[in-house]
Parts: sequence; C-alpha cells; structure tokens
Amino acid sequence: MEGNFRKKVYEIVAQIPCGRVMTYGDIAAVCGQAHAARVVGGIAHFGDPDLPWQRVVNRFGGLASGYYGGRKQQQIDLEQEGVQVRDFRVIDFNKLRWSPFVTQSRAKQSSKNGVASGDTTCHPKLDSGSRLLPIVAIVGPTASGKTALAIELAKEFNGEIICTDSRTIYRGMDIGTAKPTEAEQDQVKHWGLDLVNPDEKFTVADYKQYAEAKIAEIRARGKIPFLVGGSGLYFDSVMFDYQFSNVANEKLRAELSQMTVDELQNYCKDNNISLPENSKNRRYLMRAIERGDAAPNSRAKIRDDAVIVGILTDREVLRQRIAKRVRLMFDGDIEEEMQKLFAQYAPDFDGSPASFAKLPEALKSNIYQFVWREMHGEVSRDKAIELAAIDDWHLAKKQLTWFRRNPAIKWLPSDEIEEYLHSSILSS
Repeated sequence: MEGNFRKKVYEIVAQIPCGRVMTYGDIAAVCGQAHAARVVGGIAHFGDPDLPWQRVVNRFGGLASGYYGGRKQQQIDLEQEGVQVRDFRVIDFNKLRWSPFVTQSRAKQSSKNGVASGDTTCHPKLDSGSRLLPIVAIVGPTASGKTALAIELAKEFNGEIICTDSRTIYRGMDIGTAKPTEAEQDQVKHWGLDLVNPDEKFTVADYKQYAEAKIAEIRARGKIPFLVGGSGLYFDSVMFDYQFSNVANEKLRAELSQMTVDELQNYCKDNNISLPENSKNRRYLMRAIERGDAAPNSRAKIRDDAVIVGILTDREVLRQRIAKRVRLMFDGDIEEEMQKLFAQYAPDFDGSPASFAKLPEALKSNIYQFVWREMHGEVSRDKAIELAAIDDWHLAKKQLTWFRRNPAIKWLPSDEIEEYLHSSILSS
C-alpha cells in the first residue's frame, strides 16, 4: 500500500491550484484511504520537496509545524499566492478548500478565462469559486442496494445524499417505503425525506426545485451532492433540466381528467401539441396539454456536471432481495405503521374499489394495501407477502426500463462502482 498510496498523494498534491488549499483528510479520502490523514501528514513532512506542500493544511485550516521552515514559512509561502492567514490559520478556509473533482465543462470555461484546470502556477485573477464539485448520481431498481452503497461512497467522497424517491418524501411512511433508517441517516446527511404528508401534493416540479437548491447548498459547503434513488421522472427532471409551468390551470385539469386516453390524444393532435414519449399514459398526456407544448421537456441533452452510475444486479438475485425485504417488513412493525396511516388519512377505507379510489395516491402505490388485506382476513400472510413482492418486482422492471433508455448511465456491479468513481472523477 505504502508505495502506491504515496504516489497517489503526490499526484493529488501536484494538482492543488495556486491560491487554494486541501486538508490531509481530504487527500487521504481522494486516495481511497479516508482514515489515513496522519499518513498523509507524514508524507507531507518528508515527501518530495518540489511539490506545493504549503497548500496542505489540517482539517481546521491550520498550518503545519512540520512544514519546511515551520508554520511561519508556510504562512509566507501561502501569502505569496494570495491566501490570507491569521494566527496560523487560513482565512476563508471553507471558500479556499479545493477538491480535484472538476468537470470538463468548468475546466474549459476556466481555460477560456486564462486559467488552466488544475494549474499550479499562480494567476492573480484565479477565481476561487470557478471549480464546481460534481453531482454523483446512483440509480437502480428498488432493493438493489442503493442506500447502503451511497452511504459508504458519500462517507468516502465527503458527500451528502439527496434522495430521489417519490415515496420516501412522505412523512410516516418509513417501513413501507424502505426509507433510510435513523442509524443510516446518522452516518451521512440525507435530504429529500419526510417533505410532505401523504395527503399533500408534491409534484415533479416541486422535487426539481428542492433538489437544485440542495445541490447548491451542499456544494457551497465544499461537499459532493449524491443523487440517489429509483424514481426516474425525479431523476430526469434534474439531469435533463426539465422546465415546468408555474401555475396549473385547475379548470383545464378538471376537464382533462374526465377525458379518455383517446380523447386526450385527439386533443393534442387538434391543438398541435406534440404527444409525450409515453402517449398512452393519461398523466403524461394531461401534463403535455397543460404545458401547451410551450416548453416541451427533452431528454436529448443531459447536464455535464454529473457522474452517473447504475447498480447492475442479476434479475434473479433482485427478485430474491425484493422477496426478502418484503418479508422483513411484514416481520417488523409494518402493521402498526399501516394502521396509523390509514387512521389519519383514510379512516373510511373498507377495501372496496370505491374506497380504494379515494385513497391518497401515496398510499395506493405501496405495501400498505396488502398489509390491510392480510389484517382483515382477505388473504393469508404468505399470500400478502407474495402479492407485495410481485408488486415491487413490477416496479423494479419499470424502473429498469426507464433508466435503460439513458445512455449516460454507466451500469456496474456495486463492488466496481467505487473504483469507477475514483477514476472518472479524478480524470475529469
């Protein structure tokens, strides 16, 4: 490890731009050894003297007593690069803290402004905010292991997770949506959970606005946003920068909701409105009509500041994982969770088609309907588990179909994704 690790450290230190700093811990994490900050410190004190070690500081922005010539000399060397230091600490440390995760597009823009990407030569006009941390997106079908993998990678790459899941946004729906547990959330900061109640409206446009704000906030903290989940439309709204009209025409929506799919398709044709990709989906047709085709959303151009990976899982293995997870839900407190939800949001539900139609949409597309049927004697426990697993398997197939259309997704087994992120981010 020692030789290869030292080589990686040298490569990273050599990339730190003039006027920027990096911590021992950050360097260790980028080199794949998140807990080796002290080892990096030893390398810094006795390593190649031709490297810009003055740009390496501790986790608080403090200078190193082991620097050649001491902290005073390190302060002099940093101030020559325009870095302000007080009491042997870098002023504006968080602003000047650098990461090698630079996208090609931003690098090209920097080059146009006279600053080369990764340039270690001092430039008076170097913009400390010109380098943008990438988005790391992890997608895949339900039960493919996205949460566990994302937590480990976010810890390694100093990231925070934005959940891309149209079900975990709901409060109180924890077990039934396989929401990250409190223990999992304690390991890495999670966003996008518990945003609304199950009977409240939350649109794709709402999600996009929320996610974009969190991406900006996470980057401002010097961390990497991890977009993680299986909701394809949520994912696409961010990756393809979907545009949405600000105000919905409720009267028009009410009229459209009474139309059949054929009538909606004819309405589009009569009003010169392009049919959506899924022209047999009522929601898509209604959305296209409401937009009036003024700003149609396209998947032709994906944003260029993201590294996107999909978890490649054998279908039979995925089936088994789904079945196991459903059984664990039934063995847990799913019945109590369902009772609380239905008591609050569907107190008159009796299992009939009419009452099912009145259920909040959030409760229709989850395991709770099968738990209700089992608790009320309509089906056996084993049958309820079987039906819930089949329902989740159908969801997984839909998710795979959706994501497979996106050629920008790199599909890999979960144990190969970490290495891929290292290589693709550092080479960008």
